[in-house]
Amino acid sequence: MMKYSFLSFLLLVSMAGPSRAQEWNSDEVRALVAAATASRNALLGTGGLSDYGASAHGFVFFMAQVGEGFSDPPRVVKVDQLELEVYWKSPNRSKQRIVGWRDQVELPTEIRYHRDHLGIVQNNFGDNIRLGDGTEARDVVHPLSITGPTIYDYAIVDSVSIRLPDRRIDVLEVSIKPKDENAAAVIGSVFLGVSDASVVRFNFSFTAGAYLDDSLEDITIALENELWDGRFWLPRRQEIEIRRRSAAFDVPLRGIIRARWELGAYRLNVGVPDSIFSGHEIVAAPVAQRDSFPWQRSLQEEINAAGDSEPFLDFEGVRSSLADVAGKKLPTGLPVSRFGAASISELARFNRVEGLSVGLGWSFKPSTGSMAGAVVVRYGFDDAEPQGRATLSFSPGASTFTLNARSMVTDIGDHRVVSGLLGSLLAQEAGRDLGDYYRLQLFGVDYRRGGLQLGAAAQRALGVTVRANPVRGVYRNNPFLETAWHPTVQLGLSHVGSNYGVGDEFLAQVDVEGGVLDSDAYLRVMGSFEFERKTGAGEVRASGWVGVATDNLPAYRTFVVGGWGTLPGESFRRWGGRRAFFTTLEVGRTLPLPGIPVGGLVSTGQGVFLAPFVSVGWTADPPVGFEWRPTGSLRGVVGLVVEPLNGLLRIMVGRNVSENTFGLTVDVTERLWGVL
Repeated sequence: MMKYSFLSFLLLVSMAGPSRAQEWNSDEVRALVAAATASRNALLGTGGLSDYGASAHGFVFFMAQVGEGFSDPPRVVKVDQLELEVYWKSPNRSKQRIVGWRDQVELPTEIRYHRDHLGIVQNNFGDNIRLGDGTEARDVVHPLSITGPTIYDYAIVDSVSIRLPDRRIDVLEVSIKPKDENAAAVIGSVFLGVSDASVVRFNFSFTAGAYLDDSLEDITIALENELWDGRFWLPRRQEIEIRRRSAAFDVPLRGIIRARWELGAYRLNVGVPDSIFSGHEIVAAPVAQRDSFPWQRSLQEEINAAGDSEPFLDFEGVRSSLADVAGKKLPTGLPVSRFGAASISELARFNRVEGLSVGLGWSFKPSTGSMAGAVVVRYGFDDAEPQGRATLSFSPGASTFTLNARSMVTDIGDHRVVSGLLGSLLAQEAGRDLGDYYRLQLFGVDYRRGGLQLGAAAQRALGVTVRANPVRGVYRNNPFLETAWHPTVQLGLSHVGSNYGVGDEFLAQVDVEGGVLDSDAYLRVMGSFEFERKTGAGEVRASGWVGVATDNLPAYRTFVVGGWGTLPGESFRRWGGRRAFFTTLEVGRTLPLPGIPVGGLVSTGQGVFLAPFVSVGWTADPPVGFEWRPTGSLRGVVGLVVEPLNGLLRIMVGRNVSENTFGLTVDVTERLWGVL
């Protein structure tokens, strides 16, 4: 059967060009899938491979992603590095033994992984795919199994060349989707060798019906094989990402498990004894043996080296490609509708213009289909004004179109300077409000695909005044930032480094805004960046932005710096203008410190991060009629950053170089601001 299918495939593919239109279930793709299925089954049966031993090394990252729209990339909370002994024996027995295991905690967590998250996939999942020890997905028919063609549609979409470590290989890319979108099934792209229909690479996700846990947002998997001994296609590299969110409440907090494995040192047909395969498939060596594993470099250096040699997988790019295969947004396992909000502060917050403000939201996101929506309503008790926002989005493939309507009190700053929770406490208890507000009213449409965002809107700013009273202190005035309705257009471009979140971190973004106000056109451009490099216990962090705008810029779009969040030791947002920049640099290291357990969840951590820092800001051309001033020369602050409790807290002590004044800020890590 394999010989007949493969000869049919060769005859058909010889008549095909290098690129073709997508045609589902053509004779050509049916022959190719039959050949690939036969080749895959033969390897696990009578293909000449009786057993093997190999080595695998990899990382398992637990990450968190926060913030409305998840515009910021995920950050590592905990990372484990593992070394495995891997064994396989025909017909389909496998064993993995963890012989080296170490971890590093960035934020407090008590994450526990399923056993199969700590090992590799040795048999390309067999005929039925199972994940999370069967609690995440199970009994999902593999598309390259005998029963696959009864469940799936297939289409050859392209012929490409894939670079492996020692060769390039020509492959055909085959898209796979289920005949019934409600079934428990796979959505994927498999890359099959032109010469022998071997599985070289397989990227896939799942339909909503495949997810068994309603907190699962999605699972994305990439398997890559390599030819060993000139005959056998066996695993070389595997990566998986599992994303979770609350099934009960829609808040912008996402937990992510990301694993990356590399395999090598295969020893083929060496007579692996049957005794190796007793007990669980994945086991761990005694603690003493694991702890004595001879690591050559620090864990962070290993992560950096792995990313430098082969960048970590771009899961967003893979999901975008799979969404195109699905013909709509990639399915999710989350409930269709949930109560929710963009942050905890959207549920309850306090500032000097609203007083205490409370809100509630609701979101609608079907597991299949391309439409989603969200509504949030708010009410401020001191300004006695209702607020609200509504969005309706459509996601054909990897692109998203969104209709927006809002009337919300908004801060003037482009970048947040304080967590929402601490900002409310400071405003209510100490009369120190770290914001300058206006009510933004807007009707618009946005388009987003990857790092590109386009938008158009009609909007206006309504001036707001101080209405509340603090427990202690006196509020400063709020600038009155009012405009008429005016049209605007926006262009956003962002680039995220390939190893962001797990190795070196680099993020760059450019935002361009144009509009017409009172018959005068204006243009505003802002570029920003973030960089972070870890080497062992040392770390370098740098970030900054630069903004320029024309003379007709509306006052509510002014660039501002000074005080908490930018230049500690200066008056808050003392400086502003139509031209400005700000940058900060930290160079430090983590010093060892005995950890103290605090319950089962939190520890004080095994070290404290200390870093001298320098921050520099400058502004020019302030708007007329407001208190913002130009800096004239550069304004600088030098000081020390201290991050105890596994980086959960961030303390900054700074001295203003120009005026010899000091400032102190204490807040939770910025990584959590998006949800607070």
